[in-house]
Amino acid sequence: MSLIISFLLTSYVFYALFQYQKELYEALVLNERNHKIEVMRSVMNSQEKEREVLVEGLQSSIYQSLATSKLMLQDMSEKDSKNVFLHKSLSLTKEAMTELYSICYTLNPSTIRDIGLEEGLQEYIANYTTHFRKNIEVSGNFSQIETIPIVDKVSLFRIVQDYLLIYSTNESTTTVSINFDFLPPNMLITFQQNDSQFLLSNGKEQFLKEDLNNRIDYYRGNTTEYEKDGIQETIFRLVMSIQKQW
Repeated sequence: MSLIISFLLTSYVFYALFQYQKELYEALVLNERNHKIEVMRSVMNSQEKEREVLVEGLQSSIYQSLATSKLMLQDMSEKDSKNVFLHKSLSLTKEAMTELYSICYTLNPSTIRDIGLEEGLQEYIANYTTHFRKNIEVSGNFSQIETIPIVDKVSLFRIVQDYLLIYSTNESTTTVSINFDFLPPNMLITFQQNDSQFLLSNGKEQFLKEDLNNRIDYYRGNTTEYEKDGIQETIFRLVMSIQKQW
């Protein structure tokens, strides 16, 4: 009897120690993950704020200077309609303003903050397709998505932006479809493109891939890629339950 009791007590002590070590390890892993998330959030927030400052500088100085130059050239070209140099200068100034606006919107998608993610994506895609010959369609339950914090909507925009920029150099990709399926707190973003030989990991833009992967990790997500009937499909699964503020 004493031997049995001793054996049971010893087993209990070992079990208790095992459970304690297991809980300690899980707490350590959770703390490390929370710390990693905080660092990633800080980095992403810093990036967005730096972009905002840069855009403010571009809009308040360079864009205003170009706008003034455009007005002057327009006035001069109206007075001297046969001056080819003036008309060419006016045309180049307008093009520079358009390109600068495109850069500013890429850096700081203000439409998302002012109106919403769906309109912001449509505006970005309209600008994107003027530079890259691709047919892009976006769908999803945006009425539900628009209820999430702005910081999350900007992150979703960045994920789409990174994906499209990675594929921008692949001429074989001519059509891209993007679908958002949000069932709180789970978000599914499905990308389909018509070049089955080009995987997301094939992209040479390392910075874009790292930024994309960091955002997926931040939302405790994962990525799945597979080919079906000549279509390459990439699915991002995210969890949008992290509370954060800028």
